[in-house]
Amino acid sequence: MSADATSPLTFAVGDIHGCLDKLQRLLAACEAYAGARPARYVFLGDYIDRGPQSRGVVELLIQRQSALPGTIACLRGNHEQMAIDAHGSDRAVPLWLANNGLALRAAVLPRRRAALLRARRHRLGRAARRARA
Repeated sequence: MSADATSPLTFAVGDIHGCLDKLQRLLAACEAYAGARPARYVFLGDYIDRGPQSRGVVELLIQRQSALPGTIACLRGNHEQMAIDAHGSDRAVPLWLANNGLALRAAVLPRRRAALLRARRHRLGRAARRARA
C-alpha cells in the first residue's frame, strides 16, 4: 500500500527525559521529513526526569497540543506515574527520587515543596535504616 502526498505521517516518540533541545531537533527533523504531508505525533511518555529541562519539555508539548489540536497524543510513562505517586504518598517518594526525580523537582516544583520532599526523603531514609537494624 503506497501513501499519497495527502495521507498523514505518524511519528512515535518516546523517552524524552527532560532533553528539550533534542526534542526540538527531533521535531524539526520530523517536520522536514514530512514535507507537505500532515504529521501526527504520539508521545509515549517519560517526558520528565534525568535531563535538565523537564519543565520545558512539558510546556512545549502542551503548547503544541493547543496550537495543533488533534495532531498530538501524549501518553503517561512510568516516570510521570512515579512523580504522581510521589506527590500523593510518602511511600512513593524514594522510588521517584531513585529514578532521577531530583531533576524534575529542581526544574518544576516550588522551593517549599522541594524542601518538603527533601525532608520526607530524610525521614524515610532514617526509618528504612532503623527497620534494617
